[in-house]
Amino acid sequence: MEQVIGDAISGKEGQSLPQSLWRTEQIRALEREWAEREGLSLYALMERAGAALRTYATHHWPHSRCWWIFTGPGNNGGDGYVLARLARQLGLEPQVIAVRDPAELTGDARRAADEWLAMGGTVVSPEERELDRLPAPDLVIDALLGTGVHIRLSPLMTRIVATINGLQVPVLAVDLPSGLNADTGCAMGAVVRASRTLTFIGIKQGMLTADGVDCVGRLDCDTLGVTAPPEWQVAAARVDYPSLRARLTPRQRSSHKGSHGKVLLVGGNAGMQGAIVLAARACL
Repeated sequence: MEQVIGDAISGKEGQSLPQSLWRTEQIRALEREWAEREGLSLYALMERAGAALRTYATHHWPHSRCWWIFTGPGNNGGDGYVLARLARQLGLEPQVIAVRDPAELTGDARRAADEWLAMGGTVVSPEERELDRLPAPDLVIDALLGTGVHIRLSPLMTRIVATINGLQVPVLAVDLPSGLNADTGCAMGAVVRASRTLTFIGIKQGMLTADGVDCVGRLDCDTLGVTAPPEWQVAAARVDYPSLRARLTPRQRSSHKGSHGKVLLVGGNAGMQGAIVLAARACL
């Protein structure tokens, strides 16, 4: 079974990522539309996310055993609690480090935390003296904030992000590196720098713009079985070589820049005009 799972993941990673990019509000609407259509609760998606994370982490870091799972106050933290429970069922040693007391959580995140505690799981605070008592991690899971970040991080969250970035072990970001604005790609003060990110439902446009390109590490996407109706308009589209390859017809080796038509360059402000001048010189 492990080999089958590994082969399945490897097969997906050999393929190009989806071309569609989405805004946060669109992803949330997709989740609600899926739940209504399937007659399931959104907690079913949280369970799927936790299972996908467990499979992903055990595949990429098969020798890791002690996982530090940093959980936040929302559904991203709920994904982390589900992951902790499923990892413990495998005999691993997940350590949940919670920004908020589980008793103060609500909704699906509270349910996920309660199920973790019901199986004998424990939670520690992110205070340095608490972390010093834990066994050293060989993998860190960032399940702090996800896509809900639109303002600068608080001093507490900034300190926790610094702690994660200072650990000399791989970091797996759940859905999105904490501190990254999912729509703009801007870091909201501090941001987790992940080794890998497993994003869910669809790729958020901020993951491929601005600071996002330096924070997500290796990016993979799991739709969790949720697909957008064909009439939905994407926020943007990702372009890569596989998607362009069919349009790039082979050229003769003796061809040159004058053999393939003309280029029209139009610019506005001074900075853009300067870039166009450089581009035009390259065409001469």
